[in-house]
Amino acid sequence: MRGIPAAIVAVAAARDCGDQLWLGRAPAEIASCLRFGASGAEESRIGFKQNVLRSGSCRASAGRTRLPSRQRWRSSRNSRARRRKLSASSESIRDGARKKGGIMPERSFGGAGKIGHSLLSRPERALVKAWVDRIPPWIETYHLTLLTLAWSAGNVFFGLLARGRHRFWFTGVSVMIVLQYLTDLFDGAVGRRRNTGLVKWGFFMDHFLDYVFLFSYVLAYALMGPAELTMQFMVLLGVTVGFMVLSFLSFAATNEFQIYFLGFGPTELRIVFILCNTIITVAGVQLLSSVLPFANAVCAAGLALLAFRTHRRLWRLDMAAKVRQARPADSAVRSDQ
Repeated sequence: MRGIPAAIVAVAAARDCGDQLWLGRAPAEIASCLRFGASGAEESRIGFKQNVLRSGSCRASAGRTRLPSRQRWRSSRNSRARRRKLSASSESIRDGARKKGGIMPERSFGGAGKIGHSLLSRPERALVKAWVDRIPPWIETYHLTLLTLAWSAGNVFFGLLARGRHRFWFTGVSVMIVLQYLTDLFDGAVGRRRNTGLVKWGFFMDHFLDYVFLFSYVLAYALMGPAELTMQFMVLLGVTVGFMVLSFLSFAATNEFQIYFLGFGPTELRIVFILCNTIITVAGVQLLSSVLPFANAVCAAGLALLAFRTHRRLWRLDMAAKVRQARPADSAVRSDQ
């Protein structure tokens, strides 16, 4: 039974030494505490109570020993720096795990909005504001987007009906253009108002179906027009699609989606299409032989101008980025000198 108090005293001394080691005490203080524990174990036969009191006094004296204020400040600053470094390294590890798993870090999506405005932007906003709440609740934003497939099929249908002497059927193509304009105008507005929009899906499907509708429109003209103009229609399709490709390449480089050029946008282009349909319907298909090459030349010149402007803007952005990257290197060289 006499060994039990000695063991208790030794454990208490070891615990005191551990506390001092954790608090950053000097090795000399820890060694003195261990010597006290050993002597307490030898003196346990004399009296367990006296040893416990000595252990308490050793702990109290050790607790009063503190680091200088400057050392404590440096220790806390180093600990904060270590925590920040650990947080940064863990964040980089998480980013690497996302990239390996095919998940890139989230960033703002530039396709959620459009840069610039056209001549008819203000009337369009007024029209949306007046009618967006009147759309039935069972019509969702994706319904309006997918209706472009129906309008594209209508273009091909009316183009087939307008062949030969029945060119007045081509008026149905103008009706399809108006319907596609309305559904394209309200699909995003409905999603924003009801908070049901699918931003990235809507961006992809909306513009892909715009291409489908444009292709069906040119195909309707090719079906109605004479066979010798087939090459001219192919050129028209290539040039008009070039405007879409230019917009998407610029968006990929800048994360800014711009579809308005010199105040001219999709709405104005639809008006031009409707005017052309009306003229061809009234004057006859023979007019296409003289008008279509001129229209292709004008569209090709506009595409070349926009491509040059985009090239010049991206060149300036890259050169400005190189200048910003060179400044820290120059300052580092000067500091070394």
